[in-house]
Amino acid sequence: MWIRHSLLILAVASLGATSFARDRVAIGVSLGAFYPAQKKVRDALGSQWLAVGISPVDVNPDAKVEFSSDFQVLTRRKSGNRLLLINPSYGVTFRLSEDREAKAAPYVSARTGPVYMDYAIGSGATRISRRELGWGANAEVGIKFNKAAKAFVRYDTMTRSRGFQFDGVSVGLEVGVGRL
Repeated sequence: MWIRHSLLILAVASLGATSFARDRVAIGVSLGAFYPAQKKVRDALGSQWLAVGISPVDVNPDAKVEFSSDFQVLTRRKSGNRLLLINPSYGVTFRLSEDREAKAAPYVSARTGPVYMDYAIGSGATRISRRELGWGANAEVGIKFNKAAKAFVRYDTMTRSRGFQFDGVSVGLEVGVGRL
């Protein structure tokens, strides 16, 4: 129970920390596909998973470098196996465009943060079931459109757990849904 409360606090903090830097922050919801890198994980859970996230969308037009945060959830069920990864992360975003008025602005981000892992993989005596906190990092490249949407490719790496490595690539689209 304490883990769920901690994750809720981390989610709010990931959005709230960014809002201190600006008056109002555009918040976006992302949907995408996650492709796990490890063959053992792909065999157990499939080669493509749903990725859902929430994060600030707009880039401060006056800043070339700024604090960024992200909150991603990966979930998958297949053949009796299940996985839930919750990954709030914090870091920096670098705007790659010199044109502050550009409708499309390329960027790169590097972030790190805790990862909550809840999984059960295998069957019978070989079934491995864990709930634990680990650590993760991600690097993201994308294009932000009109400060209201972005398309991105992201690589996540996470703490190894009982021989499972939940690293992988995400491809997604994020759309602004409002301002805080």
